[in-house]
Amino acid sequence: NRRLPARRLERLAAGQGRRRKALMKVDTYSSSLAFIYGLLMLDTAVCAFAHGASPSGTQQSTELGALATQFVVRVLLLVFTSNLVAWAAPSHGWVIDALLSFKGSFFVHIVALIACIVLRVYRIMLRSTINQWSKSLHLAFYISYIFTTLLLYYVCSNTISSVGRPAVKPTISGARQRGSNR
Repeated sequence: NRRLPARRLERLAAGQGRRRKALMKVDTYSSSLAFIYGLLMLDTAVCAFAHGASPSGTQQSTELGALATQFVVRVLLLVFTSNLVAWAAPSHGWVIDALLSFKGSFFVHIVALIACIVLRVYRIMLRSTINQWSKSLHLAFYISYIFTTLLLYYVCSNTISSVGRPAVKPTISGARQRGSNR
């Protein structure tokens, strides 16, 4: 039996530890990704069902439920997206650099949250009106809400997919660079 030197055993053990940590990172990323996509699907369902009901027939409790549910979902989207960006920060540099590089995403999250609140509160206030679609302000709120919702979905999926990509391509040490004479 040939015995491995102690140093080589230590290197092998360290490599297995790194692989285990990398697998844990992939597992954390994939579970966060699945949760964020689940929140996006829940937000889509709330949008579909809240606007699918006729405005004159909906009860105030239904409108309040849609407001509360969508507010909680969008705040959770903001929290989990920022958490995912901060968690992946070591591959992008410092945490503050990673958060600043995704500042547009956070801005869209906040604007979409504000548009959601404004439209839902306005719909609750107009609940007694028979034909709220004749109000031009309601139509403007609704169009801005739909636009920011679609933008939120795009930005959120784009952010979480770009977080999963490494910022710097790994290089193999000792590999010859193209054009080098070594």
